[in-house]
Amino acid sequence: MHSSKAGMSSSEREIRSKLAKLVSSKAFVRGNITLRWNICGNPNCKCAKGEKHLCICLSQSQKGKSKQLYIPLDLEKNAKELTKEYSEIKELLEKISNIYWKKLKNRDL
Repeated sequence: MHSSKAGMSSSEREIRSKLAKLVSSKAFVRGNITLRWNICGNPNCKCAKGEKHLCICLSQSQKGKSKQLYIPLDLEKNAKELTKEYSEIKELLEKISNIYWKKLKNRDL
């Protein structure tokens, strides 16, 4: 079932417009930035004596399994921006879904 633009509220048209701009012009990735403390394995490093390294990772679940991707410090800002863009897209999709939930509930389609 497809809705015509004429049948959309101004709110829905605005949400769809924002969504289209994000999806067509910005890069995005699903996941969360996490911080971990790691040991590098070098026996001469300070972490061998208990002072662990701060490690930035991108985590996500795929097919029920958790995956992590190491993010170098110089890419942290980029990775955070990519996850922020995905969150915005997800939020807009949720708003559109809620509109159609209500329309279905009210038998208004």
